[in-house]
Amino acid sequence: RVGTRPPGEIRVVPGAGAMVQEDARWLGLVAGERRLFLGVALLIGLPEDELDAVLAHELGHYAHDDTRLGGLLWALRSRLLNTVVTLRHRAAVEEAGHRATFAARAARRRAAGKPPPVERNPTRGPDHFLALVFAAYAGLCLRLTEAVSRRQEYAADLTAARIAGRDVT
Repeated sequence: RVGTRPPGEIRVVPGAGAMVQEDARWLGLVAGERRLFLGVALLIGLPEDELDAVLAHELGHYAHDDTRLGGLLWALRSRLLNTVVTLRHRAAVEEAGHRATFAARAARRRAAGKPPPVERNPTRGPDHFLALVFAAYAGLCLRLTEAVSRRQEYAADLTAARIAGRDVT
């Protein structure tokens, strides 16, 4: 009724979630193996008509080819996040090193009976500025991909409402 081929595998998982996955190839141009993950709590706790709505929603993602680029989008988001976290960590380590060097120099001057040097703001290294650029890019990328994901969810909801009924969905 959804108008697409079914998943090749259905996995029952802990919890109350449902999701679909597809191992598409060639940047989503070639369809791949499909899997449907269904939480055991849904199977136990939902009436049949509501379970139909959940299944129609998830299969609606296949019908609209939402899953074709899912792996790529997940990889993009996770790599961007990892890059930002790594750059921020490296910038913090570099700044802490500068502060430690300054503190050691000040201690040596005090031990020699000289006044400590005037503390200036540490010069920020390239990792700090790269982190700013990548964080801005990641924010833009997340906003764009989340907007696409939201539209995909609305389309899958419409499929579920068409098949299982608006009130049930």
